[in-house]
Amino acid sequence: AAWLGSTGLGTPGAQNSRHAADPAPVIRSVAHTPPMPRSQDAVTITAMVIDDRTVSSVRVFSRVDGTTTFTQAMMFDDGAHGDGPAGDGTYGATLVKRANGTIVHFYVEAADNTAHVRKLHANAPTTVCLYQVDDRSYPFGLPLYRAILRDADREDLETRGVDSDVLLDGTFVRGKEVFYNVGLRYRGDNSRDFAVKAFRIDFPHDQP
Repeated sequence: AAWLGSTGLGTPGAQNSRHAADPAPVIRSVAHTPPMPRSQDAVTITAMVIDDRTVSSVRVFSRVDGTTTFTQAMMFDDGAHGDGPAGDGTYGATLVKRANGTIVHFYVEAADNTAHVRKLHANAPTTVCLYQVDDRSYPFGLPLYRAILRDADREDLETRGVDSDVLLDGTFVRGKEVFYNVGLRYRGDNSRDFAVKAFRIDFPHDQP
């Protein structure tokens, strides 16, 4: 979340060229619960935030897919916002209930007491985390895998040439496990023309 490569060929034996005496906070382990919310569920967003000095504020920004305006909410590490024990570095906030089928974009922003700010993701709001509200029932006892895309990306996948290998950003859900920012596209040589298609899912390297 905070790593930067050295400029040039590096600085062996000396301070790294990208050294920051007072770096911005580090944001890790962003998650939403429940993983597959229903329309009667409020959704809790959590994130671990650490700083070499003091974290001054943590916020979650969210919007409904297809809209342009983000709503922000403060996140707290007080043990009262779905964040677990107070003071453990995990911050939480609860987002409002949404209607069945709604896709929600969100990202987290943290600031320290010297006004350094970091977002996760770094290029948010272009890159965000996604979840979808789903009231459908699924067969009990069978493995369930969900891939969630923005509506615009889903339409792009379904209408562009089937041979495109361009990965589309989405969320992958396996049971209670959630993987944000996976890459998704059709795969196969001849099977791309089949009515039921196979998919390629690329997982980020930091989510084995």
